[in-house]
Amino acid sequence: MATTASSWSWNARGRAASVQGRCQTGYPLFQYIDDNGERRTIDSGDIDEYLRDISGQDCAAKDFRTWAGTILAVYVLGKSFALYAVP
Repeated sequence: MATTASSWSWNARGRAASVQGRCQTGYPLFQYIDDNGERRTIDSGDIDEYLRDISGQDCAAKDFRTWAGTILAVYVLGKSFALYAVP
């Protein structure tokens, strides 16, 4: 079956929604084995708590994702304006 642009974008949206659903507070994101040989999990709430502790601000991982997306958008827009700039 051929992949069309519309089916690709639908699949990408579905995958993004799936990943987003798994990143809700409390969902285990990482696992590791501690020094006692016990499996430990780190969930999104743990990451958000860590970010609040080290920054002293009320922030979460979502704030960093939003910030990174904004920086990328500004970069891409700047590049596209430079390509089409009138001399």
